[in-house]
This record gives sequence, structure tokens and C-alpha cells, in this order.
Amino acid sequence: MMTERPPELQFGRVPVPLYRQMADWLRERILAGDFEPGTEPFPSEPALCEMFGVSVDTARAAKRALRQEGLIYTVPKRGTYVRRRRGGRRYS
Repeated sequence: MMTERPPELQFGRVPVPLYRQMADWLRERILAGDFEPGTEPFPSEPALCEMFGVSVDTARAAKRALRQEGLIYTVPKRGTYVRRRRGGRRYS
């Protein structure tokens, strides 16, 4: 379970898009083992919007980036989960 508070995003202060800032922070939390692979649901888009103060499109883009990296997967009507590393190991 994630316990660390998300950082303040740098709106217009850095050349990194907001979704990328979100994805980078979430990736760090995944790799640190803050989300239980395959069992604990990953935050929903509305939850990410509330956590980071961004639009649904920005939250969706961050999740898409993590999905493309193979870190998370979505089960229709069940939610999004952290993928186990190869060999069934956790990320931490």
C-alpha cells in the first residue's frame, strides 16, 4: 500500500509533461514495492486526479505510459494491477 504523499507537480516550470512526472513518481513507488503485484488494485483515474490535482486525460496518459512499460495491466470490470516481475517476483 502506498504511504508516501505524491509530489507537487511542476506546472509549466520544467519541460517535462505532467503525465510523465506522474508516471515517473508512480514507477518509483511500484519499484519500491508500495503496490502488491496482482492483488492490490492500482489507483483509479479519478483517484489519481484527486491525488495529483490533474485532469482525467493526464491521469489516463500516466497510466498508459506505465502500461506500455509493462508495469501495470488492466482487467476489464475489475481494475488495474501491478504486474509481477518475470519469475513471479515482487519489484522490491
